[in-house]
Amino acid sequence: MHLYSLGKKLLNKDLLKYSMKKICAIIAIFFLLSLSSLPISKAQREEDYNTYSYVVVDYTLSSNINLNYGSNSKLQALKANLSLVPSNYYMQTVESLDVNSNPNALTIVNKDSIYYEWNEINNLYEFGSNARIKINNLLNKIPHVEFPIKNLDPEYSKYLEPEKIIDINQEIIEKTNSLVQGEGDLFEATFKIADWVKNNIKYDLNTLTESASQKSSWVLQNKEGVCDEITSLFISMLRAAGIPARFVTGMVYTNLNYDYGNHGWAEVYFPEYGWVPFDVTFGEYGWIDPGHIKLSDTLDAGEASIRYSWRSYNIEVRPSELSLKAKTVSLGPKIEPLLKLSIEPLYEKAGPGSYVPLKVAVENPFNYYISTSLTITKAPELTDHNNMQVLLRPLEKRSFFWTIKVPEDIDKRYIFTSQLEVIDTFGGIASSKMEYSSNYNIISLNEANQKIAEYEDLDTNTYTKDLSFTCKSDKLFYYLNDNALISCTLINTGNSNINSLDVCIENNCKTIDLAITGKEILDFNLILNDLNKRIFLITAKNDKININNFLKIQLSDSGPLKIYSINAPSELNYNERFTLFFTIDSVVTLKDIEIKINNLVPLKTEELTDSKNIELPLEARYFVEDPLKIHISYKDQNNREFSLDKEINIKVSNVPWYAKLFLFFSRFF
Repeated sequence: MHLYSLGKKLLNKDLLKYSMKKICAIIAIFFLLSLSSLPISKAQREEDYNTYSYVVVDYTLSSNINLNYGSNSKLQALKANLSLVPSNYYMQTVESLDVNSNPNALTIVNKDSIYYEWNEINNLYEFGSNARIKINNLLNKIPHVEFPIKNLDPEYSKYLEPEKIIDINQEIIEKTNSLVQGEGDLFEATFKIADWVKNNIKYDLNTLTESASQKSSWVLQNKEGVCDEITSLFISMLRAAGIPARFVTGMVYTNLNYDYGNHGWAEVYFPEYGWVPFDVTFGEYGWIDPGHIKLSDTLDAGEASIRYSWRSYNIEVRPSELSLKAKTVSLGPKIEPLLKLSIEPLYEKAGPGSYVPLKVAVENPFNYYISTSLTITKAPELTDHNNMQVLLRPLEKRSFFWTIKVPEDIDKRYIFTSQLEVIDTFGGIASSKMEYSSNYNIISLNEANQKIAEYEDLDTNTYTKDLSFTCKSDKLFYYLNDNALISCTLINTGNSNINSLDVCIENNCKTIDLAITGKEILDFNLILNDLNKRIFLITAKNDKININNFLKIQLSDSGPLKIYSINAPSELNYNERFTLFFTIDSVVTLKDIEIKINNLVPLKTEELTDSKNIELPLEARYFVEDPLKIHISYKDQNNREFSLDKEINIKVSNVPWYAKLFLFFSRFF
C-alpha cells in the first residue's frame, strides 16, 4: 500500500489514494494455487462462504493524520472525505454504522462518503468507522438479454467511456470483437470476455513494484497483472463491446489465514435488470459469494478512496494509511446444492498406462443463467487442470470431459478401485468409481479422444439458420392469474422441407411440417399463476434442429408501477431543507397518479406513459419521529386501483427543545 505525498501550502488541496494492489495480488495467487493441483481434499473448501445463506461481518476502518507545526502556525480547517463506506444494496445490509474521531470532528455521513472536519490545531487526529454488515448469498436470476445492447439509457453511457486506468485502445477493441463476434446474448458475451481474461492474463506480483495500477492496455500487451489490473482490463473490454461496467472496491474473505483482505471486482449493467457482479479473480461470473464486502463503486480503478484538504499556515500535514479490518461474526444456514451433477468414467475398467475419459454432466433446473466452476477433487492423475468455469443457459444440461492417466506400474496381484469426485461452486457433489488392473485392456490416448468426440456429438445441440423462429406475447404487462396468448411465427428460410418439428412452451407442444418458404403461426395459452415464473423456454426441435427461445413476461400482483433510484440523505439537522429524488416507471399507461409523502400535500399527475423523474423539496423537521414514507396510488388502463409504499429512515439531529416538547404532547392528542 502506498501514500502519495502531500504539500503544505496555504489553501493547499491534494489527493490521496488508498492502494489495494498487494493484498489483492496475494489473494489471487493463493486462490489459483488452491485449485491447481491434485489431490484436493474436501476440507480445503469447508471455509468457503459461497455455500452459506448469509455472512454477518464486523467491519472497521481506521486512520490518523499527524500535524507538524510551530508557535505561529494557524489552522482554519482540516478536512477528510472518505469514499469507502459500506452501503445497502440487494446483497448487503448495513445493520449498524458508527463514525468515530478523536478529537471530535464535525462528521456528515452520506450514502457514498463520510466527511470529517476539524478546526483546532492538534498533534494527532484519529478517525474511522465501524459497521456490522449482513451479506446475503443471492443469485442474479438473469434471463436472455439481447446483445449488442440497443437503446441504452443515457444514464449509463458514462460507463462505456475510457478512463485513465481503464483505457481502451485498438488492441483491446480487436481482441474483444474476436471474442464476442456473432454473439446474441449479453450474459454469454460477458462470460466469454471474463473467462478469456482469467485464462490468458497471468497473475504476476512484479507489477507491485509500480507506484500505481497499470493501465488496461499495458495489462493486455504484457499478459500479466494483479487483481485490480485484471479487473480493469475486463471492464475495458466490456466497454469496448458497448457493455456498461464499473469498478468495485471492497474486501473479501479467503482461506489464506482465514481472514479478509482488500479486493477489487467489477459490476456489469444488464438493461431491465440492473448491476450484476463479476469477480474474474475468483471465477465468480454473474454472482459473488457472501464473503465480499462492497465499499464503493467508481468509473475508474485509479480513483481516490479518501481526499484530504486543509487551510493552514506553516503546518505540515502527514496522513497515514487507511487500515481496513473485518471479521466474521456469524454464518447463516448452509444452502442446498443448486445444480444436478453427475460423474462417470467412459471406461469402467482400464489397464496400466491407460487414458480414461471422464464425463461430468451438469444440469441447470432454473429459468435463468447460472455460471459455476467444476472441480475434480478425487481421481488418478489428470492430463489437464482439474478446474473449469462453465456457463449454463436456462434449463440447459451440458457435459464436460477430462482425461485420466492410469499409473504405469501396477501390482499384478491386485485390482485397484479409484474414487472419482467432482464438486461445483454451490456445494453440489457427485462421485463414482473405476477399476484398473494389469489384466484389463489398455486404452490409448487416441481411443480416449475418439470416445470423448462420440459423446460430445450426442450432447451437442444442432442449431440452424434455415429456420426463422420468433415468439411474442399479446400484452406488455400481466397480472397474476391472467391468461397470456403467445404467438410464435416459424418460417422455413432454407432450401429443403422441415418435417416433424415439435414446437413447445413448457409441456404444451405442437408438431408441424414446413415446406420451402413455408410459414406457420402457432398460438399458445399460458395461465400466469406463479409470480416466480416470468421467463418461458420455447423450443423448436426435430432430428436436425434444436432451437431455444426465451420469452420474458412482465408479471406482478401489485401493479405495473416501479419505483427506483431513490436518493435521500441519511442524516440531517432539524432546520435543514433537502430534495428527495426518485424515478417512477411503467411499461403500460397509468392515470390518476398521486404521490404522498407522510401527511404532506400530495403531488398529482394525470398520466404516466413511461418513466418520470420526481424531485420533491422537503424539510427535515417533518421526519423527526417518523420515517419518510412514500405512498403512490394510481389506476391502470382498466381502472384497477393500486398503491405502492416505500420507507426511508432519516436521522434528524439537533432537534430544539420546543420541538421535542411539541412532539411529546402531540402523542396525547
